[in-house]
Amino acid sequence: MAVSCCDIEFYKAGKLAKHSLVVEAHIKTTLTNNLLQIQQAVSAYKNLCLNHDPSRIVLSGDSAGGTLVLSLLLHIATENANDSTRSNRWRMSPPGMAVLISPWVTLVSPKDKNTASDYLDAAHLHYYARQYAGSKIAVHDPLISPGDCKDLDLWAKASPAKGFFICYGSEEVFAPEIRDLVQLLELGDVEVDTREEKGGVHVWPVTAIFLSSKLAHGADYRVARRKDT
Repeated sequence: MAVSCCDIEFYKAGKLAKHSLVVEAHIKTTLTNNLLQIQQAVSAYKNLCLNHDPSRIVLSGDSAGGTLVLSLLLHIATENANDSTRSNRWRMSPPGMAVLISPWVTLVSPKDKNTASDYLDAAHLHYYARQYAGSKIAVHDPLISPGDCKDLDLWAKASPAKGFFICYGSEEVFAPEIRDLVQLLELGDVEVDTREEKGGVHVWPVTAIFLSSKLAHGADYRVARRKDT
């Protein structure tokens, strides 16, 4: 079984990367460097690999964090393929395993549809995705939108040795694209274990804990999709 290694530098860089990807609705901030988050993730992973065997590392991410994990894996595979002369000492290896919770697989997809249960809004997500992409890279570039990569060989090279564990909710906006990624990985003989929670919403494990805590204290809490102002 793969063992998850914790490293303070990786933790800090990972938190910074994920924070950089989130755009607050009321601020309407335009991201000026759409590759910054990926650069931070690569730097953090390289630093982690200096002191840990990559085969014993487990990378995990939820929502946009899942996007960064997938982008990092594709970056590793692409970099190794483009520089085949690099010695094994300086080649990055994929981690032992990746755990993804409701990953934002494809930044903009016609399959993203609002549901009666989920609190995400497809139109807002696509707006933020285009802000993230900016003007210098296409929103469908696989580097920032991993679900747009359909290269089975590249996914095989990018995949962790022990494969993926992916969980998501059946009612979340991202569910169709997550299912498509799972099918693609399986087609490429990549090891994938999944859990699709019936009736579950986006990042349902976290949402369930939050709601159960509120209900335990007698709170009348309802998740509602934000409306345009």
